[in-house]
Amino acid sequence: MTIAPAPSSTAVIAGQLAGKYDVTDGAYVSSTVADALQHANLRVLAPAANMAPLTQEVMVPAGSPQTPNLGKSIDFLAISNLSYPWLRVNKSGGFVMVRRFSRLPITGVIAVAAVLAAACASGGGSSTPAGVEKPDLTVATVPTLDNAGLYVAEQRGLFAAEGLHVTLKSATSGSVMFAAQEAGKYDVTVGAYVSSMLADALHHADLRIIAPASAVAPLSQEVVVGPGSPVQTVSELAGKKIALNGLTGIGIVMVSALLADSGVPLNSVHFVVLPYPKMAAALKAHKVDAAQMPEPYLTGAEESVGAVAIADVDQGPAQSLPVSGYTVTQSWLDKYPRTAAAFRRAVLKAQAIANTNLAAVQDAIATYGDTTLATARLAAPPAFPLQTNARLLQRVAALLEQFGLTQQLFNASSMIRG
Repeated sequence: MTIAPAPSSTAVIAGQLAGKYDVTDGAYVSSTVADALQHANLRVLAPAANMAPLTQEVMVPAGSPQTPNLGKSIDFLAISNLSYPWLRVNKSGGFVMVRRFSRLPITGVIAVAAVLAAACASGGGSSTPAGVEKPDLTVATVPTLDNAGLYVAEQRGLFAAEGLHVTLKSATSGSVMFAAQEAGKYDVTVGAYVSSMLADALHHADLRIIAPASAVAPLSQEVVVGPGSPVQTVSELAGKKIALNGLTGIGIVMVSALLADSGVPLNSVHFVVLPYPKMAAALKAHKVDAAQMPEPYLTGAEESVGAVAIADVDQGPAQSLPVSGYTVTQSWLDKYPRTAAAFRRAVLKAQAIANTNLAAVQDAIATYGDTTLATARLAAPPAFPLQTNARLLQRVAALLEQFGLTQQLFNASSMIRG
């Protein structure tokens, strides 16, 4: 096989039409235009890549007066959503689901070399399990698809390979979980950045992020209503009751962003705190008008009570927003640095598996989470990052300030240790 580089996808496809190339790897835009306008009769044999945060951006020269700030920077992931046929543009310029129940492919296939480098970097380049100070760990999480990397690591024996024995515990919300962690009940928690930031900013919890867990992806978290509900859009939620898993979690930020984009005052809605597993029944009984739900509870509600999505949270200020991470206290990290490094190596390997093996994610959440394999196979996965991006994480902090959850802008990078 001979691999020939080309300056652009247009040139690649022109060469292919002239018989120069047997197979080409190029942009779908170019091949679609060639097929539609020039009757090129091209066929896609296999996918190559989808957009991911920060992989393509608009840049200006250093010192330019047009240098964008955080609020104005352009991330081309927004454009990539146009490739999802089950989304439509709503009145606020965002995207909402037309119909789900089609398996969403994992985006961003990760190169093996990059995965190994990221995992080894967390422990000084070593992957040997010897020398952990604390081999027996108790790890807590809310059992959503966002935190499936934890379950993949346990199921695949990645913790054991690092000399760790992990006991998994389920929690109802991030705020409850982090309070227990501060009290010494848990060694590591996997929870929403919103909850950990608020614990750090308001209660001086001294929490530290040692690895990322998830970020929002299309259809991975949505606002739903009950079957037959008169509410069809976010703008119709004024005066309604909206179920959230907590008032200091990722849900309140996502819903607040949707409401703000649709011109709905936050003080015009009523937030009702319910655990995710109880939201579907509350919708069916008309105890709440809407609910913000992540997978797999989202698909479960659609199957069990016929819940209908009215908005995908992956839009506007919350698009591609970091959701959750692996967190320890600073005192724990000071006491067990080699244990933290070993744990990080294991979960980064699990994140890499989750990025490229949807079946592994589905099997893990069905085994350890509160769902069936059939439901897991219909659930839309989040993104599973391999590094904690300070710039993206600061967007979470900015939203906390914007919606009055903090009185001043929190420095998210102060929490990052991996």
